[in-house]
Parts: sequence; structure tokens; C-alpha cells
Amino acid sequence: MTKIIPWARAPVRKELPLKCTAAKAMHKTPPLAISSEVKEKDMSGYKAPWDEETCKTSMKVNGLYEASGLALWLRTSAFRVANTPDWETAPGDVGMETLGKFVDTFFSKDSVMKASVQRGAKRSRTGKDRMLWPIEMIVVTDTSSHVEKDGGFDASLNLVGCHFVLWAWYYALFQALQKADKEWIELLWECGSTVTIQVRLCTSEKDVPIARIQASEKLKAIGDSSLSDTFVTFCLLCQKLGVEQLSHGISLKLKFNGSAYNSSMHKACINVLSLMEPNGQGAFHEAMQRLELVWGRDVLSNAYSKLVRLTSIAKGAAQGDRTPLQIAAWLVDMLHLSLLCRQTTVTKATEVFLDKVFDLAKSLVKTLPEMESQSCLALIQDTIFNPMKCWEDFLKPTEEVPAKGAEDEDGEAAEHGDSAASETALATLKAKYNRATGCLLDLLVALMSGQYGDDLREISQCGEPVAKMLQPTARDAGEEASEGASIALVVQLCEVVKAFDSSSKSVSVKSTAPAPSLMSTLNQTQPVEELTAERERVWKLVQGERRKFATFSVPKSFKQESLLGSFRACGKAYGHSGTLNSSHRLICASADLLCETGDEPWMAQSKPDAVMWKGIADFCASTTGPTDFAMVFDGRMREEESLLSQSQSEEMCLLYSGGCVARAGRMRRIPLAARKLETAAVHFPTQRARVKTSKRENFTSCGEATTFQGSYSGVQFRSSYELPLMALDEKARVLGCAASPAPPDDWQDRFGNSVPLFWQESKPISFYNAILDEYKIATVFDVTAGTGAMMEASLTRGVIYHGLCLNKEHQQWLQAIADRAACGLITLEGSTLFSEALAADVKKFFPDILEGLAPKTDLEEAPLEPDSPGE
Repeated sequence: MTKIIPWARAPVRKELPLKCTAAKAMHKTPPLAISSEVKEKDMSGYKAPWDEETCKTSMKVNGLYEASGLALWLRTSAFRVANTPDWETAPGDVGMETLGKFVDTFFSKDSVMKASVQRGAKRSRTGKDRMLWPIEMIVVTDTSSHVEKDGGFDASLNLVGCHFVLWAWYYALFQALQKADKEWIELLWECGSTVTIQVRLCTSEKDVPIARIQASEKLKAIGDSSLSDTFVTFCLLCQKLGVEQLSHGISLKLKFNGSAYNSSMHKACINVLSLMEPNGQGAFHEAMQRLELVWGRDVLSNAYSKLVRLTSIAKGAAQGDRTPLQIAAWLVDMLHLSLLCRQTTVTKATEVFLDKVFDLAKSLVKTLPEMESQSCLALIQDTIFNPMKCWEDFLKPTEEVPAKGAEDEDGEAAEHGDSAASETALATLKAKYNRATGCLLDLLVALMSGQYGDDLREISQCGEPVAKMLQPTARDAGEEASEGASIALVVQLCEVVKAFDSSSKSVSVKSTAPAPSLMSTLNQTQPVEELTAERERVWKLVQGERRKFATFSVPKSFKQESLLGSFRACGKAYGHSGTLNSSHRLICASADLLCETGDEPWMAQSKPDAVMWKGIADFCASTTGPTDFAMVFDGRMREEESLLSQSQSEEMCLLYSGGCVARAGRMRRIPLAARKLETAAVHFPTQRARVKTSKRENFTSCGEATTFQGSYSGVQFRSSYELPLMALDEKARVLGCAASPAPPDDWQDRFGNSVPLFWQESKPISFYNAILDEYKIATVFDVTAGTGAMMEASLTRGVIYHGLCLNKEHQQWLQAIADRAACGLITLEGSTLFSEALAADVKKFFPDILEGLAPKTDLEEAPLEPDSPGE
């Protein structure tokens, strides 16, 4: 209305003298006088009109003057008097609906009274419609000379309060002029020409606030508090008056809503002022104004018991860099959002409902964690957690919000209109992030809409932290489940955590400690800086333990000479000294762990560069140590022939179970298309007759009992859930390409945008474990380190391992994978890396990594064989 009233006032002042003869002189028109000679249809006053001499005398003697004047004499905006700041006399703002209601009550044709009058020549008694100005208008001045004139003020009398009454009169005139309703125009002009104006001389800074409080109380006295000053404004005026003690407010005879200043009012005033800036501005004040403009002042602004409750919760929820003022502003906006989302109506927005909203907000502030994905942190803080922005961007339906308090026949809040537009906006936003982030965005928007208000209230009553409700350990150990574990919101939070867990094997190319997971941050009370330092310290200890067994390097090239140089420089792996049949060294390579080509690498194998592969095969064939085994796997692509031409070499074969379908995308079932056979050339350190056979315990579906048989049957294709994943841009850097193809939708549904380094990687860690056990391997030199499957098997068995990487980024990524694997072994009693002291720290600071290392036995992999069209 602060913008609409000046806009409406201009045409009123222009059109009124043209449509109403009596208003031709506008502000220069004398107030209506009391006259016995008035004609039958003339306008007439009923109180003493403004008089210059009387005004001078009264202002000199009393500092006060009251008389009938024109509404046009009154200023509609803020002013400066007696060094008062603008906010002290600013009218504030109200909604159009509130102002319209006041117009209907006091300035409409339906609000006129029938006055019994005797007029005209016959002096017969008749009834005459008359509109009365609702209250006296209090004007203040610091100098008597400003008002000591015979009327004719051009909107220069400074109203101390009740500006909205004047606004309502202008608004009513604007409507009457628009409708060309002559009768209504004349009634309003007559009413506006008999306004009781009370002028007060204010010579101190405290006179103006007292006058404003009294003016507001006069408006409340007519039974309409919608346009009077709010309790927030009352508190600021008390602060201006220096009311610090209850007795001071009582001595000033202050009132609010007709009640004298009392202890409850004083307590509420102190609490509200703690949320305000001295000039009455700030986030809390702005939030209150937004609420008032849409839903009126009685919802919250005029109820100081509710404001005390709000202050208490805001102070209790304040933590870190979030002050009580910021939280109080957020709580008010949350109430506003709850009303917009039809979680309640104005008539039901009682203190009980506010408890629910405030408890909801308190739970959010205290228990909900930050996103693990830092890329959308700004979005959550600035948009989703901002109630008004969340409403505009995601929750506002395409249909207009019904008038405040609108209810259906059963008294319930009306349902939303079409929300397709807001759903589309959220879907568009989610498309920028992975699946786990999208799940969290869905949940946060649902929380902001009030969908889980009852659940949050129930959570707060359980007395348990959300983190405990989400912990699966109790269920897994057969212990009694958390009291809040079955609450719908907790169930949804668990789903979000699962979505993040499915992406937990996505490893970044960084050497720093991995960021804590979503769940682990829920129950964290330690300062962030201190926690980060402790995590880094423990992570460095883990890295130190890992380096005792697993190291990596990058060769200058994959030519035979360069690989030999890397072999000689690898430290422990090169210095291996073993005994035949008890401690061997393995030099290995696999063709499916070198490169990827094509737009859909998940659908077909990518053959390695011929020159690179020949250099690798020649190097493996050249290893002639007395205890050296060399194994070159073809990755199901028949690429190991060069090694088979060497003496003391034989062929090993792996027969995979199932159809070895693509990890992602749609794959047709074509005859003889399944790539389920992989071969490996095995070079022995000496004549095979001198090598003892070993008992076989795994992959014996075809009856293999010992290493006498060179087949491994029933090998399970490496599960997608076992593969470590990485971001697309990091994969492109590792493979040295411009960009890596985005995964198909079915993959994204399970893992988001994180992908494996090699889609066609086939051999599981369990297979490498079998090789290490059966061939008594004590040291491994891995020419194609790939994604670290052989490395993880080596760590598990306490085998010295050194792997060659494609580049520096690949090396850093594999080191991060190895560090995570070391975490699990450090906590595993009986393992080579077990350390009781370090295990306790790892469990404390990296529980999410340990959980991510646990086998995902309850997750379904792709079908063993794809469907054929038409079946």
C-alpha cells in the first residue's frame, strides 16, 4: 500500500474538484461550519471548525488544540519533528485486503448513519445520510507557528499515527471516482471536511512516541486493531522512551490493546527488542512485515505471548554463526510459508499451531546436516531454506492463493491448485545433480512445505537425536530399535542416506581425508576445525600403514624398457626374495584395465593400443626370477598370444557365470554374443614339473580340485557395487580424453553420475584372492593397476604390492582407494594391518567408510541374461 496510496492519491486530488462542486477549492476549502441557515441538501458541520486565533491561544496556554478540519490537510507519509528518526513516525504498511475491510466498515455507503434533521423552508424533520470520521486524528508539531493559520494546509499537518485511516479515505474516494458515484463522493467529502484534528506541541523526543501510542490505542478503541500499531512497533516506542523497568512503563501510563502496562507486557517487550535493531529494521522486522501484508497483524504481530514463545525458541536454537535474530526471522517466514502451503488457516494459527511450526524449525536448525555435496550448499541455504524463495521457486501453485482464512465446507484449509509448474522447476534443478543429491532436495522441499510437520514434532518428543534413529547398528545386532525409527520422516531420511551410500564408493582424486558422510554429520558436536584436523591426523596414519604394503608409480611409457625401469625402482616389490613353492612373486597385467573407446563403452570392450599392449606383454615375458610368475589376462578380448609363445608358459581360462551383460544400457540377446570366457597366459618361473600343485577351494563349478586344472569356473562378473566409482571429469583426466560419456539412465538411477573407470572390468577381488592363495604369492608387481582389485586382494592377504598407473591423477585415485581399503583392515582383528589404537580412531572418524566397505549382499545386480525382444 505504500506504493499504491501515493498512486491513488494523485488522481483523487486531480479528479475530485471536477466531480464534486463543494471540493472545488480542495485544501483551501473551509471546514464545514455549524449553521442554522443550512439548506435541505447542503453539507453541514457538527463541531467547531478550525479557527486561527483560537488555535494560537490554545497552543500557547495548553500546548494542545482540537477542532474540525479537512482530511486533505493531513500528511500521508513519514515526517521529521523534534529530531525524531523517520521510523518513529513512518506509517508502515498494510495489505489491500485489510484496508478494503476498513473501507467497507467506515467509508462505504453501507456504513452511513441516518441523522434526523430539520432543514429547508418548511423546517420539517427528515432523515439524512451521514458518514462519520471514525476517530480523532492526532497531529504533532515542535513549533506552534506551523499550525497557527486559518486552515488551508496542503497535506502539511504531521500525523503521528493512524495513517491508514487517512489511506482508507483516499482509497474509498478513488473507488467512488472510478465508479462515478456522485452520492458516495459527496458523502466522503462531507466526512473528510469534518475531521476532528488534535494538534499536540512536542518539544522533547519522548513526546512523539507517547502521542503515537495514544493514537494507536484510539484506533483500537473503535474495535479494529488491524490498522493500529503492532506490538513490535509498541516495543520500539518503549525503547525510545527508555522504558527499562516495569515501574517506568506504568508511570508513563502506557497501554497496548486497551491493557495497562504490566509485567507480562514488559517481559514480552524485552524479548522482542532483543531481536530488533535500534532503528527498527533488520531481517526479523522485514519478515514480520511480509507476514502482516498477506495475513494481517492479528496472526502474530499483535500477540505478544506468541512473540515471547518465538524469542525463546530462537535463542534456544541459535548456534554457530546463526544468531537468534536470524533464526527468529526464519521462523516467522516458516509460519508465512505454512499458511501459504495450506498447512493451516489464519483462524487456526493459534499458539498451539505456532508451537508445531517453531518446533519443526528448531528441529531443522539443530538436527538436519549440511549436504555432502558442496556444489549445492548455496542453493540449500539461499533458496530452499529461505521460506519466501522456496515458496516462489518450488511450492507456489499455478493458481492464485485463496484469500486468507479461506476454508472448505468442513472447515479445513483448501487444497493446492495445480503445482505442475513448481514440480517442473524442482525437476529441472535436480537434473543438475546426482541421484543422491536429488533425493535430499526432494526431502528438504517437502520439509519446507510442512509435509512432515507432525513427524518433526514427534521426533522432538522422542528425546533421541535423529542420528540415533537412523543408525542401522541396533537392527543389525538384534537390539531394540530406536523409538523414532518408524516415523515417516525418519524412514525418508534413511532412504536419502541409502542414496548417498550408493554413491559412497565414488572416490575423488584427492589425498586429503574424505569428507564425512551425511549420516555421520548428524550427530556431530565437535567444532568443524577441530574435527577436520583430527580426521586429517588419523588419515595420515592410515596412509602410513597402507604404504607398508601397497605403493604406486607412473612409468614414463609402457614400452618394455620403461616398464623395466619402473620395476627396478619400485622398492620392496623389486627386492623380493622368495623360495619356490612357498613364496612367489607375481607380475600381472589385464587388457581390460588400460583404456576405453567409443560413445557407449559399457556396451562393448575397448581393445588396448597394440604397441602399448605388446610392450606390456614383452615385459611380462622377460621376467625370469627364480620365483616369478607372470600372468597376462586378455580381458575377454584374446590379447595374450605373445606370452604363450614363450617357454614355460601355459594357458589359464576363466568361465564367468551368467551372461556377462552390460553394466548399463539396453543389451539385446543375440546368439553366441556373450563374452563369458577369459583367458590368461601364465609364465612359470621354472619347469612346471618343479612347481607343486595346490588345493583349489573356489571357482570349482566344473570339478576343479587342484591347480592341476587351469580353469576357473563359476567366476562371478565383478559387481557394480564392488567397483570404486569416480566423477566423469576426473575419469576423463585419468584416461586422457576430452570428455567421458555420461552413463545411461538406468545406471544413474542406482549410482548417479559417478562411473567406473573401466566399464568392462570383469575379474572380482575374490578371484585375485584365489590366485594369491593358490600360487603362494608374497609380492605383486601389477603393470595395469586398473581400479585396484588386485591391490585390495593383496592388502587382504598381507602381500607386498606395487601398481603402475596411467598418470598422476590415476595414481592419486588408486592411493585413495587403497587408503579406504586399509581403513577396513586396520579395524579387522587378525589382519596384517590391525592396530587396536588406530582402529579405535578409524571407527570414530571414518565409520561411513567402514560401512561402505561392507559387502552389499542385499542389493540386486543386473539380470544374469538380458531379455530378448518378443519374449
